[in-house]
Amino acid sequence: MIRLFNKLFFTISLIVLSSCFNSNTISNTKTVNNYEINDLSGKWIIKNSNDYIIFEDTTKKIVLKTSCGIITGDFTKINQALIFNHLIDYSSDCKVPQDIKDRLNGIAYYKVNSSKDLTLYDENHNEKLTLLYNK
Repeated sequence: MIRLFNKLFFTISLIVLSSCFNSNTISNTKTVNNYEINDLSGKWIIKNSNDYIIFEDTTKKIVLKTSCGIITGDFTKINQALIFNHLIDYSSDCKVPQDIKDRLNGIAYYKVNSSKDLTLYDENHNEKLTLLYNK
């Protein structure tokens, strides 16, 4: 009887200690947020600029609004690969800066920095644009 009592006491003690250990481990675990953006649809402000891009995921069309005019085109997105195609410049009085068109043409992929922030890179892993989601 004493032997059975000792085994029962030992088993209960292990369960209690084990549950304390697990909860302590969980409370000390830091989680890293991994953001994914599957649908780019919406207005994205180009960081440090008044320019913005509107993506329409269902039609794969984009509109880039700059202070000088508009660039339209379409895009191909597979996972995080992103390629802009058929870019057409519709300028009013001034010409859209060539470097913006060059940066768009050179985009190869994007990385999500947060739920409302992504960076576009070229194939050499150079940062080209950072976009901030604006609905």
